Amino acid sequence: MTAAACASTLPQIGTEATAPPARLSHDDVIQANTGWKLEPWEWAASEARRAVLQEQTEVIADLLEQAGVRVRQESDVVAISAVTGIVTPIQQWRPVRILPAVAARDRRPMLHALRYWIERVHPREHYLRYGVVTAPEPVPAFGPLRDALQDLARTISKWAHEAGQRYGIKVHFRGTEFTRRSAADRGMTDQYPADTMLYHVHANLLYEPTRLLGERGWSEFLAWSRQYFGAHWHDAGRVGDVRELVKYVVKPAELTDGPRPLDPAEAKWLFESLFRLNLAQPMGGFRDFWKGLAEAGQKVVTVRAAGGKRVLRVTQKATRLDHSRRADSEEARKGVPANLILGVTLPMWSHTPWAEPMILVQRYQPGAVGEAAMERLREIDFERMYARQLWDESGAPDPRVALAVAKAWRERGSRSTVTPFRAPSAEGAYRVHTSSLTVRPEGTGREAAGKTDPPDPPPDGGQVVLLERPGGPPIDLGAADIDIPEAS
Repeated sequence: MTAAACASTLPQIGTEATAPPARLSHDDVIQANTGWKLEPWEWAASEARRAVLQEQTEVIADLLEQAGVRVRQESDVVAISAVTGIVTPIQQWRPVRILPAVAARDRRPMLHALRYWIERVHPREHYLRYGVVTAPEPVPAFGPLRDALQDLARTISKWAHEAGQRYGIKVHFRGTEFTRRSAADRGMTDQYPADTMLYHVHANLLYEPTRLLGERGWSEFLAWSRQYFGAHWHDAGRVGDVRELVKYVVKPAELTDGPRPLDPAEAKWLFESLFRLNLAQPMGGFRDFWKGLAEAGQKVVTVRAAGGKRVLRVTQKATRLDHSRRADSEEARKGVPANLILGVTLPMWSHTPWAEPMILVQRYQPGAVGEAAMERLREIDFERMYARQLWDESGAPDPRVALAVAKAWRERGSRSTVTPFRAPSAEGAYRVHTSSLTVRPEGTGREAAGKTDPPDPPPDGGQVVLLERPGGPPIDLGAADIDIPEAS
């Protein structure tokens, strides 16, 4: 422990972790983020990574379904880009955490909330530390991986309790993950055949000392922890990047690439080993904050602010839109109303380097003739007109220009020998409509394609304009916002 960390006695931390009142609504964030520009090369690189992630997801999903595990769900929902008019079918996945697309979706809220709690809520963030504990032995494929994960989680919980009593240590987060490598790669061919795949479990911990330990006391704590776990224990110092704590349970490439990728049998075993396990566990003060967010119907999102800053803000989650539910006589008989708007997402960089909301629509039928269905089409048009107004006010270009820029950078990316990129098929990849649209996925279990957050590191040259409300003053994002740190 550094001398600075031991310099003074730290007062006990109370339960400071109830969710702060939301100052922005879902619609406020739509106004602030629509038209947010990324540099084209950053957008193209992000698209390349997303394409690889999606391909890995499809590969693992195919393996699971070959083994009899159904992971794809039928969907009659499309995402309509509110400005560019692109209509994209929504692929629904069961919450299977070894699917990279699902893992990325589930990781984002926890990552944002933990970063916000550390930098905004916790009164002494510079005392927070990052530790890693590793299970004593790796587990061979088809072995007791589930037991190893549960045993490590229980051991950490007991260690956290005793560490608090003995040394005044508070633990605020546990993120469990594992690596998958062959016995040859691990240098363990004296115990296993060289091509045996071994899973080694470890956990990342966020913890803090709440009282003076001194150099001797700190050394005693580290030695006691090492002996308690009976395995590798490492204090990695102060928290530098929250992404070191909140990770994927396993790197997707370790499952799909290399000389021994997953086969259907191993994929099914892995699915069963992880089924309903809680691998990202809020603890201590962060647990109270996380619970407060859920109870208040809030989440932490990235928002574009004045002066080019991107900040994390607590916002209210979107609720189902109160669009017309009236059905005409034909719909009433069939029980399947067309063009039902489920909601509007936060702006995404789905199709161009400029962010636009997505309108989630169930049973989209642009040629519908029923009165109620046509009324909902007009509501879609209204949502699109409003999004276009925000887009224009932000200084974003004509949507046709934005699509042309995106196409040029996709093609450039597909020719690159540095960043792999799989350009979308020209046939059936998307449809462009000249009419309008909008969607909100909260509570629907659906995920629109794209990202609502800029990539790390954040863009440093994009046009950033604080939007004005129609007929009102600029949106006030508050004076106490935090900057999201640059990636090291």
